[in-house]
Amino acid sequence: MKKLVICLVTMVLGISAFAQETGGGDSGWSALQAGFWFGYPESTLITDVRGVKVGLPVCSGHGTVYGLEMAIFCAATDNVEGMQFTWLGANVTHNLSGLQLALVNGIREKASGVQVGVVNLSQQRGWQFGLVNAANNAPFQLGLVNFNPNGWMPFMIFVNFGKGTFD
Repeated sequence: MKKLVICLVTMVLGISAFAQETGGGDSGWSALQAGFWFGYPESTLITDVRGVKVGLPVCSGHGTVYGLEMAIFCAATDNVEGMQFTWLGANVTHNLSGLQLALVNGIREKASGVQVGVVNLSQQRGWQFGLVNAANNAPFQLGLVNFNPNGWMPFMIFVNFGKGTFD
């Protein structure tokens, strides 16, 4: 098992270095990018990704991921158009257009998509499926506890709807 993990990490690092050389450069984007901690390597902060961004164990950045962002503990790129997935932790983004899948999901600004997790938090819109869901006006929430202060009901168990869902 230890050899398999070392082999996978080495492969991802090698592919990431190649992708940054061929795709990143002056164009400002990368096909594959690996992050190891918040803002490390520094190129993860400013480079957009059109493909896959991997966090071993964490990835973050101020750009946009067009595709898949996945991490072990935390995926935290500011904008995601696609899917954000974390194995054992949290997804955090400013804007999401797509799917978030993790134990804890958080969207700070705009959401147009779906959050699936134990706890889902969102400032604007987006569908939520989890044990605890909280949003300002989610069109649909399915979970044990649903908070939606600008929704049809501010608090509901099992199912809640946002204002305007049935208009």
